[in-house]
Amino acid sequence: MLDELVALGSVVVVSGHGEVTDASLLRDVRVPRSRERRGRRLRESGATVEETVAAIDEEARARWSMWERPEWIAFAARAFYDNAAR
Repeated sequence: MLDELVALGSVVVVSGHGEVTDASLLRDVRVPRSRERRGRRLRESGATVEETVAAIDEEARARWSMWERPEWIAFAARAFYDNAAR
């Protein structure tokens, strides 16, 4: 659905919280969703929570080396792993 909204070329995006922005927000939101799918795939393949956290942390830090708070990556990766069990 996010891809469809981006394709529309919307100029203004009003999120549920935060500032009014442009379609770049929609592109940015897709990235965490891809990390969530990665966590699910790792869990389903038999990876432990530690292996999943390490893999997602390494990938995210490589892609976004300038993140202001990289310590949140592991927290999110654990949540992705736990949510995959539901």
